[in-house]
Amino acid sequence: SDVSAEQLQEAAQTIAQAQTAVGAMLATPRDPRVVHVVLYASRFDFEAVHGKVDSELVGDTLFVCRPLHEWLVLDAFAQVRISDALPYRPHWLGIGLAADLSTLRWKTRNLVQAGLPNPQMYAAYLGTRSVDVRQLHTWFGGDDPHSALSGLSWALVRWAATDEPKRFATYLRLLAEGDAQRAWAETFAPLASHLDRDVYRFIIQGRFASTLHPVPDAPHVAAVDALELQLA
Repeated sequence: SDVSAEQLQEAAQTIAQAQTAVGAMLATPRDPRVVHVVLYASRFDFEAVHGKVDSELVGDTLFVCRPLHEWLVLDAFAQVRISDALPYRPHWLGIGLAADLSTLRWKTRNLVQAGLPNPQMYAAYLGTRSVDVRQLHTWFGGDDPHSALSGLSWALVRWAATDEPKRFATYLRLLAEGDAQRAWAETFAPLASHLDRDVYRFIIQGRFASTLHPVPDAPHVAAVDALELQLA
């Protein structure tokens, strides 16, 4: 079915918001990939091809349908950016970053808010106190009783981004170079004796500090006959 020029522009702005939001946390990869966005004019058209899902990232193609749900587009772009920027990331970091990025909120079409708490992860972390940071280094997926390790992963990411932003940035930079052990050893390992205590105090005290990030207007998108819109 047809997609109007106004609908294409709406989609382009939603994607621009997602790119800015993810960029607030993660640096742009050295060789960023191009993601192809296929926009469907209605949910009926979308489900006829892909079934009952709102959006799906397959390889370098993101399928979405109107009306657009910002958090789904954001989640898809977060997956792309995390995968591209941190191919050697430990399992816990991927979980923690994704949970943190899911809390980003659009204040206006030109402003996104980052750094808000994640209620589900907050409850999972405080609901089980029998896990610690050491366990994250031997967690490669699979069993996560009561989502405790996922909650701790998010808590560690949010604490690091708020209380230790320079150390966290250094960790991500070293991790992007491909040596996970060195990245941890040179940043957070020296804090090992009190790391769990610091993260717990940060979460229990609710010292979340959100930040606002401007979003530029998306480039003008001309009306096209095809449904495919390609954005770098």
